Amino acid sequence: MKRNIDDFDGIKDFIISIITIAVWVLISAIIAIGYFTIETKGESIIISFVSMIFTIISSLGILVTIGVYFWQRNDAKKLASEVEKSILKMIFSECERVESELEHAKSVFSNLDKRKLVNITSKNNGDIFIITSVNENMRSNNNYLKRIELSSIENLLGLATSTNSKYFEAIYSMMVDIMRYNEQLSLWLLSDDVNYEHAGLYRISLRDILILINRIKTTLH
Repeated sequence: MKRNIDDFDGIKDFIISIITIAVWVLISAIIAIGYFTIETKGESIIISFVSMIFTIISSLGILVTIGVYFWQRNDAKKLASEVEKSILKMIFSECERVESELEHAKSVFSNLDKRKLVNITSKNNGDIFIITSVNENMRSNNNYLKRIELSSIENLLGLATSTNSKYFEAIYSMMVDIMRYNEQLSLWLLSDDVNYEHAGLYRISLRDILILINRIKTTLH
């Protein structure tokens, strides 16, 4: 069963409370014993007795401090582990999203490859490019390609940076490849003379991202 960090905080507070109660019970016992000792042996030992009490309290305080330190360090490790697991889940989620968009792009090229094109034009609508292709029979067909949205990956990279995540390099590599992909898509479809044969660099960048995503999904754990 998964436990969140509030559970560990509750356990820590409980243990500290138990230790505090134990300390006070011990102090009370020492005072009681000391009282009867003074009654039977006289006032001359009161100074040494008080000194003994403060020595014991000081020692217990040191032990409590050490115990809390190791507990908090253990909590920090568990929290870091939970953060890493969350980042990995988000990486896989982003891989699925990007892979879905790339599979669409592959299907568009598959359709274009089957047509004997004589002309191709594009219209830019924000991050979406509407591609109109005309074959040798002068039949037109519309497809669309889009830039891959980057903001969620940028946010994920920021989280990996702030937590010193071991997944930083994988996220950064994916972001760089997607930026290259978006750039090649724009260079091809925003040129004055859109030519299907000029889509080579864009198709290479598409292939490179798919290879990277496959490597990330099979190697990260």
